[in-house]
Amino acid sequence: MNNDISLKQATRVYLQYVKATLSDNTFRAYSRGLDRFIKFLTEQDFDIHTSIVDVNIDLFIGFLDYLDRNIKSIATKQINISSLSGFRKWLNDSNYTKYNPVLDRLYKEQSSSVIRNTPISQNNIDDIRLSVDELVMRAKQLNVKEIEQHRNVALLHLLLSSDCKPHEISKLRVNNIDLLAQSAEVPLTPTKIRRITFSQETTTAITNYWKSRGWQDPDDPAFARHDRGVGNRRQALTTRSIQNIIQAIGHTATSEMNITPTDLRICYYFSSLDKSNTPDIRSG
Repeated sequence: MNNDISLKQATRVYLQYVKATLSDNTFRAYSRGLDRFIKFLTEQDFDIHTSIVDVNIDLFIGFLDYLDRNIKSIATKQINISSLSGFRKWLNDSNYTKYNPVLDRLYKEQSSSVIRNTPISQNNIDDIRLSVDELVMRAKQLNVKEIEQHRNVALLHLLLSSDCKPHEISKLRVNNIDLLAQSAEVPLTPTKIRRITFSQETTTAITNYWKSRGWQDPDDPAFARHDRGVGNRRQALTTRSIQNIIQAIGHTATSEMNITPTDLRICYYFSSLDKSNTPDIRSG
């Protein structure tokens, strides 16, 4: 294993990786999460310059317990857990630590418990439902071509009814989506996929969008560009384009809303909590 690195150095290297591969919003959120983790360890008199090989699961579990006791916001808890989970996965993938399925299952069970134990008020859920309706209305009011309105509404519904991320959506092709089953297979690597489900509203919105654009060959992008610069090419939306569309939707009314795809995933998560006491929690 490549373990000649301290915990503090490892967090810095990991954040450089996040900055190079993920969005600016994710980088900032993960930076705050790992800063809180390092601060927690320092307050526990743990030497953050200890070799990464000597960092055991108890430190991570201890941080999850700290979040459970001291952080009230479920969104803040989720972001902190996602940053820590991403860091642990990166340590394993980079051979700084050795994967242990037993300890990994223990960590995942504890992180799920932290979220389930967080009380959610009915007012919070009602506010989110109202914001969902307003966002869909704003997407329809955005001053773009009709085909782009259909696409943006479909994009919103997918983000709001699944935990699909912008960089995953940009990879989706028509043949990845099963409208009858209300599901999709998200390609993560050439040999690995992740299955997601979505709402009936998403199915209707995607159907309307594909009908509006007039093409849906199996290898066509599920969500495509329709601006003048793309011409007749069938080119997928990029991660940045999806982020820009969501932000534009948030700024269409007099009272501007600073909306990001992460906010929509939080809306999805609250909806899951409202429907079940044990929602499907995914990191990252």
